Amino acid sequence: DTAVSATASYLGVQGMQPFVSLNMNLPTGKSALFGTDANARMDPDLVDISTFGEGFNVGPTAGINFPIAGSLLVTASLGYTWRGKFEQESNFDPFNSFLTSTVNPGDNLTPTVAVNYQTGPLSIGLTASLTWETPSSVDDLQTFKPGKRYLLALQSSYAWPQQLGATTLSASFAHSNRNRVLLPELSALAIETLNSNSDVYRIGLQHVIPIGEFQVGPTASYLFRNHNGYNSATLQFVPAKTRWSAGLLAQYPPSPNVTLNARIEHVWTHENENPVIEDGKLDELAGGVFPAFTVPPISGTGWQGSIGINVKL
Repeated sequence: DTAVSATASYLGVQGMQPFVSLNMNLPTGKSALFGTDANARMDPDLVDISTFGEGFNVGPTAGINFPIAGSLLVTASLGYTWRGKFEQESNFDPFNSFLTSTVNPGDNLTPTVAVNYQTGPLSIGLTASLTWETPSSVDDLQTFKPGKRYLLALQSSYAWPQQLGATTLSASFAHSNRNRVLLPELSALAIETLNSNSDVYRIGLQHVIPIGEFQVGPTASYLFRNHNGYNSATLQFVPAKTRWSAGLLAQYPPSPNVTLNARIEHVWTHENENPVIEDGKLDELAGGVFPAFTVPPISGTGWQGSIGINVKL
């Protein structure tokens, strides 16, 4: 898909800077992947973009910047995203591999507070947000409603003297409350017994050195996702997982309004074992005990590369 955004700020009020922004998702990608194409959807713990296509999404945001003492900026904003319908491959009919379902994802409301501080070569930013999402439906049947999502993120950078470059440190923590799911014996969504979501911790470090018009340097990151709230005797159990990456990134501005980006990283992932229960695992949602199949840990190594372009109009 293609993401576009625009922001307008008003600077005529002393002590505050109100702004509005608009973010849109244009459905230029493929939302339905058939056959082996569906394998291209990757683990969101492994890649930054795990979806290929959605619908037409519109997300306006309104907020206010409060400059304090020249070096401190506090921002409060409220955003709402309307998410459009799209078609996705369906697994309901094993004899029709090209069957699709109409997915209507939930809209979401997100208030955000951010504090940014800069003194000399050092800048630090802290952002906190809370997201509520309405139920999602498949073929007009409500199937899922995520719990409230909490996000806390830190971004810090330091510009070294004498062309030594700049170092950036980022860290985040994400937590989600229990979801509401469609149970077989009910016609309405019910809150799940335990939390099927995991807490996710991320930290990243990069350093870029200017070489003429280029900026090049190393980058590394670490992710830890803990096991979810279910125990290993249930089908809903998800074990803990770690991810490391290390590589190089480069930036080049061919013009003041255009920046080219490239990145290549080696990735290591390790997921803890999901133990097999000899007598079968309990399905907390459907009820009953089902045969225990061996679920291999999602672990391994690989390479990840990306290229991008940022254009400011």
